[in-house]
Amino acid sequence: QSGRLTPAEPPMHSPSEYLGPRALAFHPTLAVVYFSDEQGCSVTAYTINSSSGVLTPFQTISTLPSGYSGMNTCSQIHITASGKFLFAPNRGHNSIASFLVDGSTGRLTAAGRVGTEPVPRAFGVDPDGRFLYAAGQQSSRLASYRIDQMSGELTALETYEIGRNPMWVLITNLSS
Repeated sequence: QSGRLTPAEPPMHSPSEYLGPRALAFHPTLAVVYFSDEQGCSVTAYTINSSSGVLTPFQTISTLPSGYSGMNTCSQIHITASGKFLFAPNRGHNSIASFLVDGSTGRLTAAGRVGTEPVPRAFGVDPDGRFLYAAGQQSSRLASYRIDQMSGELTALETYEIGRNPMWVLITNLSS
């Protein structure tokens, strides 16, 4: 009621390996949070203890295809409002990884990757979870994709010139 913050005990989680958690997305109905691991090129899922706020990791899954050894880092992360699909871009591999989300456990299953604009630093998912838009930091273009509502796979639609060095993509529903 006061707005005062009190640290959880323990106040932080330190992964056993250097993953570099960068961005996060909360599952809309489960007590689960997902982190995009910038250096780990992965997504790590944590359960949230609703009483203490303590995070407990239960899965780390790669955003890259097996055998890829080139330079890469991850950036943002988004989950659809339905909680069915999660996406994380790869800067270096220049792709967006898609995951199916188990509705009862929150576990992720890789659904594939789609190539995108160079250095996909920022992206967004529309409020209905039907479209994804990714901004290429190097290309100064915005790529649009349709999200398959059964598989979570992305289908490329159109690409738009948007100006230099895009850093954020926000999609909102203004008709409400």
